[in-house]
Amino acid sequence: MSGTLCGVTTIRAYNAEQEFADKFDSFQNSHSAVSWSQIVAVRWFGMAIQLLGFIYSLVVIATFILLQSGRKTYCSKTYCYKCTYILTRFS
Repeated sequence: MSGTLCGVTTIRAYNAEQEFADKFDSFQNSHSAVSWSQIVAVRWFGMAIQLLGFIYSLVVIATFILLQSGRKTYCSKTYCYKCTYILTRFS
């Protein structure tokens, strides 16, 4: 781009504007394709990590439920605190 700005009089003298415009469009298209691929990959990775965190939270909460169901004493405040902590920490 800087080469075209510095030599704009030469480009106009040889009527090469269309050639430089085509080159610029080509470079811009390849840059946009790579940029879009990166955006899609980052979003997919973020969603995959969130899904894994959600599944992990469900497994831990299910484990707490199964372990609490076998006990005679049941403290609902402690149980709710544990579940809330897990959901806020890992989701």
